[in-house]
Amino acid sequence: MSLLSAFNNNRINFFFVSTFSLFPVVLLLGSGAINIVIVIIDVFFLYRLYVTKNFNYLNNKFFYSLLIFWIYLIINLFFSLNFEGSISRSFGFIRFIIFTFSIRYFFNEIDNDARKLILNSWTIIFFIVSFDLIFEYILGYNILGFSSYMPGRLGSFLNQELKIGHFYSAFILIFLCNLHNYFYSKNVTYFNYNIFWLCVILSISISLMIGERSNFFKVFIMIIIFIFLINKENLLKKIISISIALGIFSLIILNNPSYKHRYWHFFIKPAFNNPVKFVLNTDYGSHYLVAIKVFKNHKFFGVGLKNYRLEVQKEKYDKNASIHPHQIHFEVIAELGLVGYIFFISILAFNIYFSFKYFLKKGGKLQLSGLLFVIATLIPIIPSGSFFTTFSAALFWLNYSFMLPKKN
Repeated sequence: MSLLSAFNNNRINFFFVSTFSLFPVVLLLGSGAINIVIVIIDVFFLYRLYVTKNFNYLNNKFFYSLLIFWIYLIINLFFSLNFEGSISRSFGFIRFIIFTFSIRYFFNEIDNDARKLILNSWTIIFFIVSFDLIFEYILGYNILGFSSYMPGRLGSFLNQELKIGHFYSAFILIFLCNLHNYFYSKNVTYFNYNIFWLCVILSISISLMIGERSNFFKVFIMIIIFIFLINKENLLKKIISISIALGIFSLIILNNPSYKHRYWHFFIKPAFNNPVKFVLNTDYGSHYLVAIKVFKNHKFFGVGLKNYRLEVQKEKYDKNASIHPHQIHFEVIAELGLVGYIFFISILAFNIYFSFKYFLKKGGKLQLSGLLFVIATLIPIIPSGSFFTTFSAALFWLNYSFMLPKKN
C-alpha cells in the first residue's frame, strides 16, 4: 500500500470512528439527520473499497441475499398501486444494505482502542438517555422540558414521537455487552459483579417505565437469554437478579395508576385469560385485520412500499385504519405480497441461521446482542413500528450488522 493510500485509509477510519461514536445522538435528531449520515458513511465505505481495490469484500452470501431482496423491491415497483409513492423507498433501501456492511467492515478494520471508543461513547449516551427517562418518570418532563402527551408513556429526547422504547431496546444489549466486557476484563470482584447486575436490573426497569409494552416484552426476553448465554456463572445468582427485577416491576406497576392501567388491566390480565381475544379486541388487532384484508385484495405482490396508507383510505376498509399495520409481518405481506414475504422471511432466516451457527463456534457477546435484537424484531403478533421507515430501519440494520459473522 502506498503512503497516500495509507493516509487516506487513516482519514476514513478517523471519520468513521468520530461519526459513529455519535450515531445514537444522530438517531435522536430525526430522519433527515439519519439519512444524511448513513449516506455519507456508505459513500466513504465504497470509496474505501475502491481505494484498496477490495470490492471482493462484498462477494459473500450475506450481501448477495440482501441484494436479491432489494432487486425484488425494484421489480415490485411495477406491480405497486402508486409507482411514484414507492420509488424512493424501494430504490433507497440499498443505503441500508451498504450501511450494514460498512459497519461490519469498519468494526473489523479499526483497532481495538477505536472499537472501545465507539462502544464507550454509546454507553455514555445510553446512560444519559437512561438518566433522562428516570428524570421524566419522576418529574413528568425531561431535562429539556419535554413532556409526553400520553399518561404512562415517556418520550425523553424524542419529545412527542413516542418511540424512545424502540431506541432503548436497540442499544440495551450493546450497553450491557460493553459493561460486561469492562467489569469482567479484570478480576471479577464482588463489587464488579454487583455493579453489573445492578445495571441489568435498572435498565430493564427503565424499559418498563417507558411504557411501551411490546418493546418492554422484547427487552425482557432478550436480556434473560443474553444473561444466560454470556457466561457460566452461578445459575442461582441469575435467578435472584431476575426475581429482584420482577419485584421492582410489580412495585412500579401497582403503585402508579397509569402503569397499572396500561400493563395490568390492558396487557397482562387479558393476555393470560384469552390471548387471541385480547389481541383482536385491541387497536392493534383491528390494524392486523385490515392488513389481512389488504393482503387478500393484493395477494401476490401487495400494494407496494408506502402505498398501504393510500389503500386503507378506500371505503371498503375500516375508517379508523392506521397508515401502517404496526406489525412487521403484516406490513411486509400487505405491501410486498406473498412473493415478497417469502423472499423476506427466507433471506432473514438464511442469514440468522448462518450467523447463529458462527456464534456457537466462536462468536462474541456483540454478535449475540445483534442476533437477539433481530430475532426479537421478528416475533409475530407483537406490535412494532413500521419496518421500512428510516428510524426503525437504522436501528434494525445496525444490529443486523453486528449479527453477521466477522468473516465472510
